[in-house]
Amino acid sequence: MTPAEIKIWGFLRNRQLMDLKFRRQQPIGRYIVDFVCFEKKLVIELDGGQHLDNEKGDNKRTEELMNYCEKVDRSHPHPTSPIQGEEK
Repeated sequence: MTPAEIKIWGFLRNRQLMDLKFRRQQPIGRYIVDFVCFEKKLVIELDGGQHLDNEKGDNKRTEELMNYCEKVDRSHPHPTSPIQGEEK
């Protein structure tokens, strides 16, 4: 996992967020998503630098994931910006 994924997983694991069960690195369809909450049909993807030049591919992936869930949240954490809850 990337440093951003580790940080986010610290907030999501063990039902810490609104008592929701999140799973990480979960297969959905032909993809493996970073985080998913099946109860809320929510996928969270933290896109690294490799995604900056692949908007078309990311849009296709999101479209396909929407067949399995109601919301796909794609975030592009900047490597030098602090993650929410983290101070510089």
